[in-house]
Amino acid sequence: MADKKDVAAEQKDAAKETEKAAKADEKAAKDQEKAAEATKDAAETEKATAKSKDAKAPRERKKPAGDPALILFIITLAIFLYAQFSGPLSPTVNIVLSIVFLLYAGIFVEGGILTTAIPVAGVLWWLVFNLQVYAIIVLAVVVGVLGYLGRKDNVDEQFAAGGVLLLLFIFSSGLASHLMVKLAEMLPATIALTEALQVAVLYVPWWVLYFMVKTKKSGTLVGTLRAGIIVYLLFILITAVVPSVGFDYDVPGIDDVAKTGEQLQQEVSKSEHPLWTNLWCIWNESSDISACVKKRQEESVYAYVCAEEKNLVDTPSENDKYDECVEEERNKKAVVQVQASGVIDRRLTEFVEIELKKSKDFPAKVYQANYPLFIQLEASNPTFEDEQPIVTPSCHFVKGKNITEGTISSTESISLNQKNSKENIVCVPTSDLKSGRYKVVFQTIISNLKTTTWLNRLFVGFGKSAEEKEKLEREYFSGLLNSHLTMGPPAFARVNFLIGTPPENPLIEWNPDGDNFMLMISSVENSGKGEIVSVGQVTIDTLNDFSFDKPECITPQVPVFKGKDKIIPLSVCSASITDPLLQEPEHFVPREYEATIIYDYNLTQEVPFEVVLLNS
Repeated sequence: MADKKDVAAEQKDAAKETEKAAKADEKAAKDQEKAAEATKDAAETEKATAKSKDAKAPRERKKPAGDPALILFIITLAIFLYAQFSGPLSPTVNIVLSIVFLLYAGIFVEGGILTTAIPVAGVLWWLVFNLQVYAIIVLAVVVGVLGYLGRKDNVDEQFAAGGVLLLLFIFSSGLASHLMVKLAEMLPATIALTEALQVAVLYVPWWVLYFMVKTKKSGTLVGTLRAGIIVYLLFILITAVVPSVGFDYDVPGIDDVAKTGEQLQQEVSKSEHPLWTNLWCIWNESSDISACVKKRQEESVYAYVCAEEKNLVDTPSENDKYDECVEEERNKKAVVQVQASGVIDRRLTEFVEIELKKSKDFPAKVYQANYPLFIQLEASNPTFEDEQPIVTPSCHFVKGKNITEGTISSTESISLNQKNSKENIVCVPTSDLKSGRYKVVFQTIISNLKTTTWLNRLFVGFGKSAEEKEKLEREYFSGLLNSHLTMGPPAFARVNFLIGTPPENPLIEWNPDGDNFMLMISSVENSGKGEIVSVGQVTIDTLNDFSFDKPECITPQVPVFKGKDKIIPLSVCSASITDPLLQEPEHFVPREYEATIIYDYNLTQEVPFEVVLLNS
């Protein structure tokens, strides 16, 4: 009986222990469950934090897979080689291809929204919106919205890539060359465009370079092509090509850029390709390659003009005519190079000044179809008692390519018969204008203008030492106001002329026992902001001190100016001293010679405005 009680007690104790163990396990399970929930919460918190950071940080822009630049590298290189050997592509085709390459590069090579949108906005602003201010604001807003929508991408990287594509378009389409020519037109005649920039615009294969850099291919063929392109660039960038082209100012459209491109291509096609020039000089004149390149380029232009434009052949039967032609072209080049460095003496006040000024009251918008518009003509004529130029105004209205003639309602002509004059020139359209943006173009033909320039020379006795000559030149020709070049007032046009050995040498020395060959060169320079309409007379007074081999040296043939030509050569003559006192002066004799030009000049002023017809 006692044993049964003991067993029952043990079983009861065992049951309690089991129950106690079960409760402990249950508690442990609950603790594990709580720990698991805490771990889960921590993981979710960490995940949310990481997600938030990812949302704020720009993600790396994914570029298209594969090598989309390789095929365009081959295509653009093939097009470039074709243009080099078969003749340049038309400027219009060039613009279209540039747009196609831009879109392909933005979409398939760079693969970003902004990268494509930025250059496309630039193209639209130029070709569609005519560089209007409101348009660039709208386009900037659109680009900004696209940038915001794509803010998870690397925006800075896309902006940089888009800017590069826009610059590539500007250079490859010909727009850069158009703007550079316009810049050259606005600069003084003595300043030329940087030669490397002209070469860069006309000869550098911009899209080939871009796709060459972007392609991932690195095989033997691609490596060889890359090396060849780099060598080509090194050759052409040391070559000088500076064509001279002019055109009327306006916001450049496709036609304007195409026109400039055609003119530049025509000028550049006259010279030998820079690559062949450099190769020839490296092989034949390695001691002075730069001088060789410059000379060979110039000589190739002379040869082109004589052979292609004047149909002369360098054969034994026609060799004399051909050589004379080449020499004539060479002399023309020398005249332009020297005459471009004439000096303006701003101390002078005895010359006619005329300026067309936009009135402060000129309306930005008009609300009538035939509203009269006017500008002010301000003139100064200190020599009005002796010379009274006549100003004949005219006007017209321009909207795109459409021109509406205008009539001058104020006065048909203005005589500058007093020292200072102010006149209003009023223009009224001959037919009603429609709503839209216009430019009113005022033109004034100034007739019977006269400009006198002069040249100083010093005749020295034979046998003076180099030190004596240097001292004389320093005393008589130091500074711009005592220049050895042609001097004159800041008038609209002038004659530049030089005489000596060489022509720019101000000291003339007669050798009684030697060769006394001297040269006189002359040209007419358009030094104003308008156009020389016609030249009535040009005379050069050398005081009968010289005899010349051509009668036109003293009374040159009247030159014909085209558009905004800056310099037109007049003559290149050999000269000989006729006055015995100048042949053998005891010490030295100073002389001052004068040149006079009588001409008509055209000044133009364009003023934009807008017509708003409320009932249209």
